[in-house]
Amino acid sequence: MDETPQARQIQALKALFKETQALPQAQTLAEGDISSEIAAYRATQTDPTQTDSSR
Repeated sequence: MDETPQARQIQALKALFKETQALPQAQTLAEGDISSEIAAYRATQTDPTQTDSSR
């Protein structure tokens, strides 16, 4: 039975993910590093639902 093009794409993507996860840079990331990056990013974003009542 032949694989569908979609199934081949999924397999290629899974292989790419495994390659990426095997990179030394990816192995040095810790949960704390990721959490810190997310917190820093969120701190730079403004919440459009918040209004500035001091205006």
